[in-house]
Amino acid sequence: MAAREVEPVVVLGLGRFGQSVAVALTREGCEVLAIDRDPELVRQVTKKVTMAVEADVTSKEALEQLGVGEYTRAVVAIGDAMESSLVCALVLKESFKIPVIWAKAINAQQAKILRKIGVT
Repeated sequence: MAAREVEPVVVLGLGRFGQSVAVALTREGCEVLAIDRDPELVRQVTKKVTMAVEADVTSKEALEQLGVGEYTRAVVAIGDAMESSLVCALVLKESFKIPVIWAKAINAQQAKILRKIGVT
């Protein structure tokens, strides 16, 4: 039986939720690019995922340099900074046209805004 093909995923934000998602996806055989601006959080997951990088997840230029536009699936795991979460999701949707984006919402209002811009 052939191994199933799993599309790679970019995980943006490496707090507890982001780290858990990134590590779980890696364990399931998924190639994971994990990104956070905090070097300590990046260090914590660097050996547990395919690649971990320190970068500003709200910067189109930084994400472009990392090849995020090549991904078709993304997880926005930024929970405590609503503005950063929304900006990141918008950049992924508008600039990179990533078709499948999952995002953590900390309240109903944030969830509504995320849905309005096309995020799951």
